[in-house]
Amino acid sequence: MMRVGTTGEAMRDNTEVTRTAMKTRLWKSIARKSIELLRMHTIAILLLLVVLSSSFIVLAQQTYHFPVYPTREYMRPLRGGLQIQFVDANDASNSQICSLGYFARIENRYGIITAAHCQVIGPNIVYQPNTSRAEYRIGAPYVSSGDIDAVFVQLDQGVDFEAYIINITGENSYTTVAIYGYVDWDNVEVGDHVCKTGRTTGTTCGYVIDKRNPYDNLLDVIITNVTAASGDSGSPLYYYVSSGGRALATYLLGHLSRGENCQLAVVNGETVYLCPRTVYVSARAIRNIFGATICDVITGC
Repeated sequence: MMRVGTTGEAMRDNTEVTRTAMKTRLWKSIARKSIELLRMHTIAILLLLVVLSSSFIVLAQQTYHFPVYPTREYMRPLRGGLQIQFVDANDASNSQICSLGYFARIENRYGIITAAHCQVIGPNIVYQPNTSRAEYRIGAPYVSSGDIDAVFVQLDQGVDFEAYIINITGENSYTTVAIYGYVDWDNVEVGDHVCKTGRTTGTTCGYVIDKRNPYDNLLDVIITNVTAASGDSGSPLYYYVSSGGRALATYLLGHLSRGENCQLAVVNGETVYLCPRTVYVSARAIRNIFGATICDVITGC
């Protein structure tokens, strides 16, 4: 027998259960909506990041054009500024494109100077302009040094060269400038007007903005605002002695080691790092470290 009041208590209990269930459903609904809103906001943020990233990539990979003819062509006698290719003698897929700097002699060996980091792992062979033909071979490394980021590539018998640098003057026009000697690092001055020629950006000019010895891990460094890019490593740096606006003679300063403040860009259809600040190693360091004689048109080698 149920006492009076039991039914009322049961009803109150049921009401509490109902309220609790309604609250639970309400909180679940709120939680689902919150999760959905969070998901939508997350998707929106991710889409925004994708758009911003795409914009950054597009901005970073601006397109540039530099006249480069004839640096990528086969040319004999060899001259400074031409494209060269280092390749592993045991693996043709392992190769690196760089630029020919200038010419030197070590004892009775004649060769070219370019950047040491152009070398690949394995026994290296060097070609100009590339490895597409066996007769394009020009030599193999004889000695290199990381202290000056330089390698002396001994030229094969019968490979002709001249102590000249290619100077690009227009879209399909160029001259060759004779090297009358080199400028000792001590005599290089901030503010000197200088140029370089390389296979990626052709002939570009600017000014010496600093000189250091040492600089990071390099000796006898010349720093410029001459534009260069990937593939220009090894390029010769030079300047003109002029009178009345007429170039009288060209003197060598050194070779390109690396760029700084570089940005990814598309140059002449290639994706490369384009650098507004460039680091060169003085020709004096080649003489001091390798014991080399720098070739010129006055005294030869």
